[in-house]
Amino acid sequence: MALAGDEIVGCVLVNDSAARPDECEVVYLGVRPEWRRRGIGRAMVRRALAATARRRRSALGLAVDAANAPAVSLYRSEGFQEVGRREVYLRLAPGTVGAGH
Repeated sequence: MALAGDEIVGCVLVNDSAARPDECEVVYLGVRPEWRRRGIGRAMVRRALAATARRRRSALGLAVDAANAPAVSLYRSEGFQEVGRREVYLRLAPGTVGAGH
């Protein structure tokens, strides 16, 4: 977690990859909106990379929405490269409200 005093302002979750045992993956990375653009996301990416190295894994992978330009820019600036794309299909349960879907 990223803290500002006693306040949680961001979080990164890193797991060993289920698909590739020699790799780790970022399962979630988020920074509270009012704390964005202050280097917190970058610091958390670097901590995830350090955790990957400590685990002696060969790579750190993640998935990101191609339309999320700030995230794509951050990951590219930290040396991540696109290795594939996929379409995602979503069907909301009846009665639920989707954020723009």
